[in-house]
Amino acid sequence: MDKRAYVRDEFFSSKSAVSRDGKHWVDIKVVDFSAQGLKFHSEEDFQKDEVLFFRLSARNLITKDLHLEIQGDIRYKVENDYGVKFINLDHGIEIEIDEIIMHHKKHLSEINS
Repeated sequence: MDKRAYVRDEFFSSKSAVSRDGKHWVDIKVVDFSAQGLKFHSEEDFQKDEVLFFRLSARNLITKDLHLEIQGDIRYKVENDYGVKFINLDHGIEIEIDEIIMHHKKHLSEINS
């Protein structure tokens, strides 16, 4: 997979959320998404190196919407924007991430042709 491939926010629904404990969820806005991690915006205050749980809903996919549960740790924080690296990904989640990115790339090529 192309490590530079990423998805902009239009592929994620407002149902995306983050949690510290996997029980209490706060809505987030996913800004960028790649095979290695994501960028998100939240009014909630998180700290660098904090490990979080993510529920992500990707829309506009040809066959189905995808709902992912992923763990990641915050690598950087700029005001209310956060950069996260995914951790503990299993093979099934990696395949779903690839599907999201490949669909996004196909969508962009159709728009640009």
